[in-house]
Amino acid sequence: MKKKYAFIKIRTNHTVVHQITNILRHAFPEYEGEIIDIKPLLKKKPHVIIFNILHIIKIYGFSSFTGGKNLLYLRFFGTPYMFRQIKRLVNERVTSNSYLFTFQDNSLFDASTQGVPNFVYTDHTLQENRCYPDFDESKDLLCNEWMALEKTIYHNAAMVLTRYEKIVTSLLNDYSCNRSKVRCIYYAPYNDAEPGTHNNSKYSSKNILFIGIDWDRKGGPVLIEAFRKVLSRQPSARLTIVGCNVDTEVANINVAGKVPKKELAKYYENASLFCLPTLKEHAGIVFTEAMRYRLPVVGTRIGAIPEYIEPGENGYLVDAGNVDQLADALCNLVGDEQKCATFGKNSYERYRENFTLEVVSGKIREHITPCIESGS
Repeated sequence: MKKKYAFIKIRTNHTVVHQITNILRHAFPEYEGEIIDIKPLLKKKPHVIIFNILHIIKIYGFSSFTGGKNLLYLRFFGTPYMFRQIKRLVNERVTSNSYLFTFQDNSLFDASTQGVPNFVYTDHTLQENRCYPDFDESKDLLCNEWMALEKTIYHNAAMVLTRYEKIVTSLLNDYSCNRSKVRCIYYAPYNDAEPGTHNNSKYSSKNILFIGIDWDRKGGPVLIEAFRKVLSRQPSARLTIVGCNVDTEVANINVAGKVPKKELAKYYENASLFCLPTLKEHAGIVFTEAMRYRLPVVGTRIGAIPEYIEPGENGYLVDAGNVDQLADALCNLVGDEQKCATFGKNSYERYRENFTLEVVSGKIREHITPCIESGS
């Protein structure tokens, strides 16, 4: 029988989850990978869901159901009752003689099982939310009992692998993790073909590309105001907005709205630079996608973004919400074809060094294999 591992997840049809599956297959082609999806397990236990709703109301109040789907999602999995139920369900599925190891997506649950090394791959900790300018303790943290349980996720893991370095700092400082058990390996964005590499004419197009679904959180209104200032200095500049529908009377803006992922390539290929002035972001995967297409990148000093951008080398960093800084950064690139080409080349080199499927899957194999062999 072929040896196997289990990939345990909560998110269902999510691009990142599909790509993690792909990364694991690439890292361990000799093993069989099995996916354990927690949501279907919960659906078979309707009484658990009903009891959990009561716990949500008791702990967080009825506002959990009126504050948007992101808040409800966090609080649904953020009750101590649900934490323990998920651990019980996982332990019923995983036994020490059936899997070499388990690998869990993110850190809203504990998939550790006695005798089976568990690896956590995460782009966040709850305590790290304190670093964001719009931090709201009532919405960004969970109850004290759950916060204490979160620490056990990391301490029960054979190793915690992070998608950017700042999370390592949080794990060490906020959760007292052992440094030897925490490693940043970054993340490889989804791709199914090598992007075009010789469309150098795009750097003269003065076309700024924005890709994002959550317009306000991604800093869309800030970008519109900055673009007004750009137009006063560069009247032929253009802005392409992909991922959301926006009503604006500002000139030279093309709103593409939501497009299939397979069509994103043409927008990257026809942009001079990429800009996402996000107000809150964890991994910021879209930046690495833009870097793959040899684009200069402009972003905020938020989450992982400073780890992608070397100011003056492949892009610029600005303070979140600062319109003037953003306008200046964009004007430093728009219309300067040579600078855009140089920064784009540097972006691609950073991508190749840290964010390819081969690099990330290689790091996963490097860190997991010794734990399997030692039985820890």
